[in-house]
Amino acid sequence: MTKNIPLSLHTKNSDKLQDWIQERSFLILSYTINFNEKTSHYLSGPSQDLLVYLKKRAKRVVFFEQPDPVSEDLQPKAVCYENGVWIEEFKFPMFWFPMSTGRREIASTPLMYVLFKVRDFLSTLYFSFKVKKKFDVCVAVESPNAITAFILRLFGKCSKVVYDMIDYSPNRFENSTLNGLFHWLDKMGVYLADTVWNQTKKISEERFAQGYKPEKCAPQLVKPTGILTNKIHQLSINEIDRHKIVYMGSFLKRDGVEVLLNAFRDVARKVPNAKLLMIGEGELKEELIHFVAQEGLSEQCEFLGMIEDEAKLEDLLLYSAVGVAPYSDEAGSVKAFNDVSKPKVYLSCGLPVVITAVPAVSEEIQKYGAGVRVAYDKEEMAGALTRLLTDDRYFEKARFQAHQMAQDYSWDHIFDRLFEPFCEQEV
Repeated sequence: MTKNIPLSLHTKNSDKLQDWIQERSFLILSYTINFNEKTSHYLSGPSQDLLVYLKKRAKRVVFFEQPDPVSEDLQPKAVCYENGVWIEEFKFPMFWFPMSTGRREIASTPLMYVLFKVRDFLSTLYFSFKVKKKFDVCVAVESPNAITAFILRLFGKCSKVVYDMIDYSPNRFENSTLNGLFHWLDKMGVYLADTVWNQTKKISEERFAQGYKPEKCAPQLVKPTGILTNKIHQLSINEIDRHKIVYMGSFLKRDGVEVLLNAFRDVARKVPNAKLLMIGEGELKEELIHFVAQEGLSEQCEFLGMIEDEAKLEDLLLYSAVGVAPYSDEAGSVKAFNDVSKPKVYLSCGLPVVITAVPAVSEEIQKYGAGVRVAYDKEEMAGALTRLLTDDRYFEKARFQAHQMAQDYSWDHIFDRLFEPFCEQEV
């Protein structure tokens, strides 16, 4: 059964839930991304946000970190916290592994993908015996980790397993063998878990369309991408650049950057003082810079590259007026089935969002009035951007709603709703 989380509602008994969490121990199995010996909170996704949430509340939290192939250090480690305080950590022996630092072009091959999953499986078993504790709940991010968690449950190392699915798609891999393995593992995860967390309702619907038997499936809850409460900020309207648009992300065809620049060319003709910040990198960058120069937009469109300093990035967003998320509507897009983080980052800085009708969150943005949902079309995109830059009353209302939506999508609120069923089961 699939259940939408009513984000506008509070938990039924918040005090009881917090007491329940405080008395429990949690294990997280998840990928991470590290640079310069530091784990990137921004890039490592919801597992880091879950860790922040649980460290403030739970008796014990242990995080089995599995570095992503792009990380500088590929050695998995287990980090243990009690009552929010770091206690100890262990590292997994890697003398047998053919790589010591990450390279995406190698790690993305089928053989290396399988090798990384073997590394994760072995390191989890190793850590489960090094950390001589039992856990009430294990949250396993992605299906291979869920399968490993079921083994830990079988041997009494954990009581409940949450299968947290990230980046689901019917065509997750171009390689048919890998894609078949991905869906077999996903089906086992959904059948054997105690609870499944999906980023959107569309994922469970697609599973049933693929032949998953509803009576065998664990309860499937919708877990949208959230925002850390301390990251929700908004400057006064007098402090921002009223005509500045910002794009943050990669410069790839699937991200719609070509359509965005074509739309901005039309915006610039109607709003001469409009500006566009392009933050990121990607294979289309030189082509995009050439297009901007050719169209005489170099004074209005600035390419800033990748910004790793989160404080600097946040400042650039805070002083802008509108964020844009122009996802391509290509068939089988992962964005169509999963929640996306880019719009949430914009919302956390109080920016109305112009977003294509590809990810599910585009519907929520439209319902809130926190921006504009448009087709993957330069005319529609240009029209939405132009109105937000020129219609002050419309812009102020959208800006207010963007801040409201950010508050409703706080991670504290989302995780409260996700853990509430566990608390209710024990009452």
